[in-house]
Amino acid sequence: LNAYRRYLDTSAKLSTTSAAKTVSYQDGSAYAGGIARSEMLDRYNSHTKNCNVCLQEMERNEKQRDAVNICKTALVGAGGASTAALIAALLPGKVLSKAVAKAAATSILVSFLGYTGLSKKEAKLDRKIQSFKFEDYVHAEKD
Repeated sequence: LNAYRRYLDTSAKLSTTSAAKTVSYQDGSAYAGGIARSEMLDRYNSHTKNCNVCLQEMERNEKQRDAVNICKTALVGAGGASTAALIAALLPGKVLSKAVAKAAATSILVSFLGYTGLSKKEAKLDRKIQSFKFEDYVHAEKD
């Protein structure tokens, strides 16, 4: 972390007068010395790829996100199959029993709730992974 801070300090040495002319927080234009804001704040190339702990944590989060995506796909399939079973149970030929209809309705509800929870987990993992790659920081936008 200290090395990253030193990197930022040396990369962004600007006087107060030239900073107003050189830096625009809105369009991401270059800092003094021609270094783009995205390049200066790039965490992956400046730290993560060289730090075993951070690289392993990022890879672990990516594997978790992939597992979450597989589970979400399975829940979509289960929800679809349950919907088909529910429709078949409610058709006027009574192909399937009311117990099957109740089980299908419960399965649809569980699939929906599970999918919602996994979507939140995926968003959280995406934010974690992004923090290892790039983190933009504008003082005016922070609480």
